[in-house]
Amino acid sequence: MRTLAGIICVIAVICVLGLPFISFMIVMGLFIALAKYAIGGK
Repeated sequence: MRTLAGIICVIAVICVLGLPFISFMIVMGLFIALAKYAIGGK
């Protein structure tokens, strides 16, 4: 979980530094993956 938080922080920094579109797609992909994991199977 701590590793995941670190990855999200890195993506947020990249997004701020000027790769908003790519970062946004990555964040959405992560969010969808997390949502499927939370809903579907443990």
